[in-house]
Amino acid sequence: DKKLLNAISGMVSVSETCSASIHNRPVFANYKKVKTIYNGTPNLPTYINGNVPDLRKLLAIGEGSICILLANYEQRKGHSFLFNAFNEVVNKIPNAHLICCGASYGNEKDKISDIRSSLPHAANIHLLDFFPDGRKLISQADIVVISSQYLESFGLTAIEAMLESVPVVATKVGGLREVLGEPSVGGFLVDPNNVHEF
Repeated sequence: DKKLLNAISGMVSVSETCSASIHNRPVFANYKKVKTIYNGTPNLPTYINGNVPDLRKLLAIGEGSICILLANYEQRKGHSFLFNAFNEVVNKIPNAHLICCGASYGNEKDKISDIRSSLPHAANIHLLDFFPDGRKLISQADIVVISSQYLESFGLTAIEAMLESVPVVATKVGGLREVLGEPSVGGFLVDPNNVHEF
């Protein structure tokens, strides 16, 4: 941190939450040259073309409702929390499906798969690998879910969903509060430990 401090003339961060977090590091406790510039996404047309898998056909889920999570398979992304919430959804909407797409490092996806397998509605939860430019899948979803539990600097998926006019249900974690706004304009923000509300 000391070498970094001596080598820079300022820092740019993607959210006020992320900018404030730099002060948690002792060397940067009093650092003032942090600027926030929010992430953006190009305003491209909705993606539906031959290069995008049709999730309904791929997973043989017919006309069921789709909730999608685009996130790496790691603990902070809240898969376990999301699965518990989704079990409540399937109790009321049996043909609802949750599709998770993301990269995995180590055995994280295996751990998450084990959690899913223990649930009564495991067949309605689909774990797919990373899909390049996952935004292409958003237009097929009814809802984008972001179940982060901690360390969410921004939440790019939220603005990608809003650009596609797909509502978002997200936790009140990190930069998600800034992206969706409070009161929220692009979906719903929920406390990260309230499974029922989510």
